[in-house]
Amino acid sequence: MSNLAISFSGGRSSAVMTKLILDKHKDEFNEITVVFCNTGQEHEATLEFVKNCDEQLDFNAVWLEARTHLGQRKGCTHRIVDFNSADRKGRVFENMAEKYGMPGQGYPHCTRELKLNPFKSYLKSIGWKDYKTAIGIRADEIDRMTSDASIIYPLITGLWDKERVNQEMKNWPFDLEIPNDAHGNCVWCWKKSFRKLYTLAESNPEYFNFPRKLENNYNRINEKGENRRLFRGGKTVDDIFSELNSSDFERYKDDTESPQITFLDLGGGCGDSCEITYD
Repeated sequence: MSNLAISFSGGRSSAVMTKLILDKHKDEFNEITVVFCNTGQEHEATLEFVKNCDEQLDFNAVWLEARTHLGQRKGCTHRIVDFNSADRKGRVFENMAEKYGMPGQGYPHCTRELKLNPFKSYLKSIGWKDYKTAIGIRADEIDRMTSDASIIYPLITGLWDKERVNQEMKNWPFDLEIPNDAHGNCVWCWKKSFRKLYTLAESNPEYFNFPRKLENNYNRINEKGENRRLFRGGKTVDDIFSELNSSDFERYKDDTESPQITFLDLGGGCGDSCEITYD
């Protein structure tokens, strides 16, 4: 039997996957460890949710944060934290940006350095070499799968879609207390659709203070002599607010209630929960 590392993103789907494995598939693996990577830009409710999963469902997740090595040719490693010591000010994210520059479309290194590398660093530190990784991508997100044979997708295998996950969550003694609209674990994620970003800019403009700080301080020039832009289409935080004020758009609601899909709804997989990827 192999070891299994569960990548717990702090989202509902990921939590349901973790409980499913621990309740019904624990005997299929030699050892299982649950890992949660905090970026310093998680919604506070995400941290509360992970804490509840640990305390009430015995996830016993290992809380990690990236450790950036400035001035060294070395990717991010890890440090172990907990609910109380977890960064909530963006220090972890900003340290990464200081070394690698601001992430964004064309520069998607935030997931690599803040989640994947700390994840791998921790498992290496406990002596794991050969292991499987479980990721909470649902059956209705099958296009987000990779071809890596070391990754398993229990929710896809079990035909769990968003509706089934939400139904399961109704049986739990607690829930992820993030509004089921444009929010997500990382509320300002640059992969979100413009409809989500406009909705958040209108309802919670303070969410964009940190990405504006990234633009002001870590907007490095790329090899083509162009400024990096945070959001798709080469847009900045100011562009988001400018377009919000000059357009008449329908606010984002739950997927089942969204208006007819337009270019405003094009988004990436990281928009709701940020899963580690190997490609």
